[in-house]
Amino acid sequence: MKKILIIDNKKEQVAALGRIVSEYYIAPSEYCIYTCDTYDDSISKLRHIVPDICFINAGKLGTESTGIDIAYVIRNEFNNMLPIIFTTTEQEYNPIIINDIHCYGVITPPYNPDDINKLLNSIDKLSPEHYKALIFKDLYGVNLKISFQDILYIENHSHTMYIHTVDGSTYMTKAYSLSTLSEELDNDFIRCHKKYIVAIRQIRAYDKATAMITLGSLRLPVGRTFMPAFEKRFLPHRTS
Repeated sequence: MKKILIIDNKKEQVAALGRIVSEYYIAPSEYCIYTCDTYDDSISKLRHIVPDICFINAGKLGTESTGIDIAYVIRNEFNNMLPIIFTTTEQEYNPIIINDIHCYGVITPPYNPDDINKLLNSIDKLSPEHYKALIFKDLYGVNLKISFQDILYIENHSHTMYIHTVDGSTYMTKAYSLSTLSEELDNDFIRCHKKYIVAIRQIRAYDKATAMITLGSLRLPVGRTFMPAFEKRFLPHRTS
């Protein structure tokens, strides 16, 4: 069952959005819609349910808080990959909701059912890999999101993490150490050296004689301290 959370203090918009969502899923057993109209109510609801999709009015939800504030809480405390769709006509929020929050989409009232149906359909098709990603500020203060499946390897140099991706891009951040990244990343990654974490699925070859691995055209060393754990993980993975 899909749990849909709508956060908006405009009752007409909530009702219109609820009708469109209900028509998309059709069967009552397929979905459950929750609604909130204040900051406190939204945070309380988020602590009791785990929504699959969240529609948020980016604007004011009272005299103090906005939907943007709730979105930051979701990203920082609850689920940094929850698909968030903003419902707003206020252009001033666009840089924040796109660059900082990494929203899944933006819709504006009056709502077009086709636009919402396309968003819901694309969310339904998301693979589990979509929900696994690093979100961080780079050295220039830009908020970035990199999917785990796009990471080739990560290098530590002078307390700066260099995140290398399969498309040849490199992103630099001081938001992590290799130790914290080892905890953040899933089992598709392994630390092979005091300076490197690599994506196991991207390893093309491992030369035990030289203790070197091949990632594309790149060769990286496997440190003596990390070798037993690396071979235990990589060799069965390679032969399965």
